[in-house]
Amino acid sequence: MKKLTALITSIVLGASATAMARPVRLGDDHWRERQETRIDQERFSGQRHYRPTWTALSGRSQLADGRDVIVVGGQQGRFTQLRFQTTQGSTLIDRVFIRFSDGRWQTADLGAELSPNNPMVELPLDGDRKHIDRIIVLGDAAGRASFQVFGI
Repeated sequence: MKKLTALITSIVLGASATAMARPVRLGDDHWRERQETRIDQERFSGQRHYRPTWTALSGRSQLADGRDVIVVGGQQGRFTQLRFQTTQGSTLIDRVFIRFSDGRWQTADLGAELSPNNPMVELPLDGDRKHIDRIIVLGDAAGRASFQVFGI
């Protein structure tokens, strides 16, 4: 009789312990939707999400008549730095004007020559990560020289 009582007691206690180990649902079936909404809001609310690689902001650009205007647009994202990289020949970049989506400007006197021996120059942007509206490049190019602009 003692063995039977002990067996029933252990079964009851084991079953109650198993029931307590299961998670209890509180009737909230929409927690996943709220989590995804929160993640989307963080993504677009200016939280810091640094991009891991350089993004091309232009195709092959040439300085026709000593200047080139590269329209970027705010939909490309936010950037902290620009890279000018040669794709062909030699290009002298004297000055760069960057217009941000908030209407502010940054001017940089680079005076850098892009060539096969010096293929790139990097330019840090003022302030924290910003949306770029357009980039105006002033300089001179030899023949069919071209360059490309990247941002990170």
